[in-house]
Amino acid sequence: MNCQVHESQYKDQPAMTIESDTVRAQFLPGIGAKLASLVFKPRNFELMVQRADPQYLLQPFDGEYVAAECTGFDDMFPTIDACYYDRYPWQGVKMADHGEVWSLPWELRVDTEADRLDLSVYGVRFPYRLAKRVSFYQDSVLHLDYRLTNLSPFDLDFVWAAHMMINIETGVELVLPEGVQAITGTFDVTGRFGAYGDDHVRFSLIENEHRTRQAVRGIKNMMRKDSSV
Repeated sequence: MNCQVHESQYKDQPAMTIESDTVRAQFLPGIGAKLASLVFKPRNFELMVQRADPQYLLQPFDGEYVAAECTGFDDMFPTIDACYYDRYPWQGVKMADHGEVWSLPWELRVDTEADRLDLSVYGVRFPYRLAKRVSFYQDSVLHLDYRLTNLSPFDLDFVWAAHMMINIETGVELVLPEGVQAITGTFDVTGRFGAYGDDHVRFSLIENEHRTRQAVRGIKNMMRKDSSV
């Protein structure tokens, strides 16, 4: 497999590019190790939402996420919404909007022999280290491997989320891992997909009978767990 890792630029920010013959990905180590651009090279199609302005919108630590670039794929950790930690020994400590790590500079190490990026960051208000390793598993499969280290003797409650803004065209089909029976809605600007917390179950009637029966059984099992039937 042909893979290249090299320095590049995204808008007015320094970037690192890792690419195969099929996919090109740009990361911003200085801004949350964000996946800013993901291009399917055969069609030169950008898979991440982009903002047209050539200047990248920066926010300081604990800034407002929606006032920033709001594109691509950001890591949300150790929370999503701004809130306050409620357990000892960090009770009352403010947790930044959309977490700490999206606005922080990450340490970068390029492994030229393995053609991969090793990125890491330390917490500001909480004692942890979050690391992300980026490499190609196959020519068309970009693999992100995470490792979280708690640097304290106390349990640390956290939420991690992949805040991925995908550039979806009409007719696009999202393929979910086998076994996923429902998707829970968390945010919808237009309201077309319901309110926060609504579950959505979908299966296609073009599937064969076995797959359709399998989906129906999954729906029944889910509803029984919710005491709906």
